[in-house]
Amino acid sequence: MNTTMNRRGMNRKTVAFLLLLGSMVVVPMAEAQIKHIEMRVEGMT
Repeated sequence: MNTTMNRRGMNRKTVAFLLLLGSMVVVPMAEAQIKHIEMRVEGMT
């Protein structure tokens, strides 16, 4: 019983870590994409 609880806790920590790592990678990419789009819009007008 205890081992299953422990494993679940580990999974939650792993998922949280992966989410944190993913957001650290995705956010700068999204910001770069937004800047690129803004520059394009400014160039068109």
